[in-house]
Amino acid sequence: MPKIDRIIPLLVYEDIAKAHDFLVNAFGFESGGLQRTPDGSVVHGEVRAGDLVIWLHRVRQSTTSWRRHRFRRPAAAWSFT
Repeated sequence: MPKIDRIIPLLVYEDIAKAHDFLVNAFGFESGGLQRTPDGSVVHGEVRAGDLVIWLHRVRQSTTSWRRHRFRRPAAAWSFT
């Protein structure tokens, strides 16, 4: 079995900036910043709790299949590094 050094949780939101601010203000996460495209759209965000980093991504057409299963936002996925 390969060694996994860390797991990065990935939360998917329709509005990354609002989700980022909510997580920072409501739960006290540290801001890891927001990445924007040249037109100002947020495409990635991060919040941190100690050594834990949580990635925030936006909903895309390919990630909307969860709606058919009646899951509530946020949908979650995991990234292994």
